[in-house]
Amino acid sequence: MIVAPHEVDTSLPQHLDLTDLIRPADERMRERSGFARAARPLLAAAAIVLVIAAVRVSVNDDGDDVRLAATATGAESSGPQPSSDPSRNGGTTTVIVGDAQRATIALTAFLDALGNGRPDDAAALLGPRSEAYLTAQSGSVKAFLTEASEGFGAWAFSTDRVVTPVEVAPGSLVLVVEGTVASEGENRHRIDAFPMTKAESANTWFVDMWAFDPAVGGRIELATAATSAGVREVRVGEPFEVFADVPGTVQFALAGHDPVGVATVKRGGANVATWKPTAADVADTGLLTVAFTSDSGKIFTALATAVRVS
Repeated sequence: MIVAPHEVDTSLPQHLDLTDLIRPADERMRERSGFARAARPLLAAAAIVLVIAAVRVSVNDDGDDVRLAATATGAESSGPQPSSDPSRNGGTTTVIVGDAQRATIALTAFLDALGNGRPDDAAALLGPRSEAYLTAQSGSVKAFLTEASEGFGAWAFSTDRVVTPVEVAPGSLVLVVEGTVASEGENRHRIDAFPMTKAESANTWFVDMWAFDPAVGGRIELATAATSAGVREVRVGEPFEVFADVPGTVQFALAGHDPVGVATVKRGGANVATWKPTAADVADTGLLTVAFTSDSGKIFTALATAVRVS
């Protein structure tokens, strides 16, 4: 399930000098079995967490529930299972299986490595495009991830995080993480979207959070303004618009609905994708995931936010 937030902080943590390009990709995707082997011990450790989820809900290192929610966007599901604490998740949870489960294992290991001060372990779980971009922009993947531990690493200690998989294409999906994190001395409700890429030859998933093109960047922007509560609201027939640095395809996915792919078009020199929800999309407060893939294949990025369609 998706927890309907009252306050949503959808801004990404800003690290080093990459804040203007908060998510890019480099040249073509490389599948490196050696890279995959380095990550396997970390994935195996994280798998223990999700094995428990197959029984009911997963448990993190602190003994807290880590709830997993699947949407109707192509992720496989074994169906609702009873929770040990209905007050925290509405009484049921859905177990993620298949590729979505393996990707969640990789992301869990990545976030735990960041939160526990292990940037080398986190680096081993990065996709090649993200690794190449961070190397080109900051000169040191380890240094960048050390800084990132103060932002994304906070998820390692969230006791109510929910992971929602959104399938974009074979070998590419977005994991949306929602929950409460400690930030600047206070607890905040937050939503982050993590692009994930699969190395088919090794059957291994990697975190591609910074899969940008070093030459052009790749940041996307959802033009719809947010309310004071952090919710972006439109009426049926009104559009959500996404602006991108380069031509590509945007996938719009409302929780519980299949993604809708929209190619960008040129408008006044900008690359814009427009999607208008229908009456079937009406929801009080839900989760919208937006994923972008450039026509060149060098950029894969995403964002997620709370929305209301009326």
